[in-house]
Amino acid sequence: MKNKSKKSHPAATGRFADYGEIASNFSYRIYDPRSFSKLIGFISGIAPDSICSLFSILVISIIFAVIIISTFGGAILYFSAYAHFIIFVGYLGLWVVLFFLLLIVKNKIGSINNIKAKGFKLSGHIGTEDVEKIKETYEKNKSFDLGILEGSGGKKNPSLLIGLNSKKRFEHTLIISPTGGGKTSRYIIPGICRDALYPNVSVFAIDIDSPNLYASVKKDWLKSGKTIIFFDPYKTESCEAGGIDLQIRFNPLLNEDKEPLSDEKLFNLSSMLFHLDKREMRSGDIHAHKYYTKRSIDLFYWCLLYFKYRYGVKYFNLVAVKSFFERGVKFIEEEIINFRGENDKKIKILFRNFLELPVYERAKIVTDILNNLDFLNDENVAKRFRCKDKDNSRCFSVYDFFNKDTLFIVGIPKEKMNSGGDNLMSFITSIFINAIYENRRRRLALTVENKNDDDSNRLADECSIFMYLDEFPALSINNFDIELANLRKTNTGVCLTVQDISFLKDRYGDIPLITSNIGTHIVMGHAGYETCKYYSEISGERYIFHKESVRRNSSLPLSADFNETPVASGMFPLISPDELKNMSGSSVFIYTKYLNPFILNLKPQYTSL
Repeated sequence: MKNKSKKSHPAATGRFADYGEIASNFSYRIYDPRSFSKLIGFISGIAPDSICSLFSILVISIIFAVIIISTFGGAILYFSAYAHFIIFVGYLGLWVVLFFLLLIVKNKIGSINNIKAKGFKLSGHIGTEDVEKIKETYEKNKSFDLGILEGSGGKKNPSLLIGLNSKKRFEHTLIISPTGGGKTSRYIIPGICRDALYPNVSVFAIDIDSPNLYASVKKDWLKSGKTIIFFDPYKTESCEAGGIDLQIRFNPLLNEDKEPLSDEKLFNLSSMLFHLDKREMRSGDIHAHKYYTKRSIDLFYWCLLYFKYRYGVKYFNLVAVKSFFERGVKFIEEEIINFRGENDKKIKILFRNFLELPVYERAKIVTDILNNLDFLNDENVAKRFRCKDKDNSRCFSVYDFFNKDTLFIVGIPKEKMNSGGDNLMSFITSIFINAIYENRRRRLALTVENKNDDDSNRLADECSIFMYLDEFPALSINNFDIELANLRKTNTGVCLTVQDISFLKDRYGDIPLITSNIGTHIVMGHAGYETCKYYSEISGERYIFHKESVRRNSSLPLSADFNETPVASGMFPLISPDELKNMSGSSVFIYTKYLNPFILNLKPQYTSL
């Protein structure tokens, strides 16, 4: 029996992208796992173009022939009276053989060099390019490796390493894989290390298994001569090889001049500390939750103003603010009543709204504030959030991140995630996102003021920031779906990783809120069923027209009465949930808004670049 499934149907909308479409829409470079190009370089180093001539081959073949004949000539002289004649004929024959062998090798090398010079003629509508130029273009585009597109080989369809260029990276990336599937080792670590090679690139990353990420990428960033800032406030070590300060301090209430932030920026910072937890809202009174969150933001902001205008820089830090709330509502009331100083009337009016609330509401609001500052309960963390004096060089400002190419890693040990570490990481991530917007406005303003300044124009256009938010559902960031849409306009690309698509639903309530703002989705092998079902549905369907040769009349001879009959024809998923789930661990499914889905092979396990 013969099976046929060749015909398509007008209703078929789903299909996989072909070789030419993928190479046309993504960055790529020639992938050669055997590093054969190194062998060619070695041969070229020994044998330059002048040697690859007939005369050179003639000389080389004579030398080899003489060496071989000299080695075995003594034995021939001993056993034969016609030794000289045999040696001459052997020499001549060996020389001819060696000559043609070397000529073949020379032509082979020439054909490879020909490929280098003329480029690989890829299928589809890809133009020809020089191999080295392809690699240079790949790196110039600040590409992020996706995987290997297997070709049929030769000049027309070589295997390609497919990557996202910077523009597609600004559309953001989502990586989905279960625990141990390789999200960090296959994508996050190689991505950060490759970013170290690119100019005008800064990276912000979180590590919930500190210091694993830092230990894996520091070598490449130091080798590139770039700055590394590792902020793990739970760490007790003071310094490490390479001059990296592991006890750097961070006061988010101060600007780059180590002066208090403006009132407007303090209000924005207060909003970042408190978030509307969708899970709590689904299980309780939505309006009450919103009410108390807003009240907590307002009270925290008023307290920041009080500290700013009463104490100035000296006690203007989160640790002092937390101590203020820990003393209770009665203490807060007495402090505000007795306050005399700059803007005291404004501050008293603001606090009056709080003091007029019922006692139980005031107590709940203060408790909410302390719960969101619970990461400061750890003595080491509290120490790292203090900057003792204005000139303290160990006090890092978020604005330092934009002055030069910098890798900033926020590290939290796993065991601290449920005791305030998640709040700390979410808070710092929100601060950096807000700083990215501010930095972008500054750069654009600088460009407007210096229209004829090539350097300022270059900075506005080429400076890129890439954020790696590993285990993204651990973060709580307000309106992150909106942030994704806005970050693209600031030359910022975000790479998120989750264990399953259902984690997004649990955190944000609706999966498309996040996925609709992401340009490239990477689904690794053995993903969860919810993930496989989701991507199977959005990948579309294809019409399969299946025929079999069926014998209709058994009374006729065996060779007669066979007819093709449609069997099980209809619309089927482009890739079923089971096919996605059972996909090889070395394969990745790529869903992108730029073209149809496709499947790539993973690169070998990462080693330092």
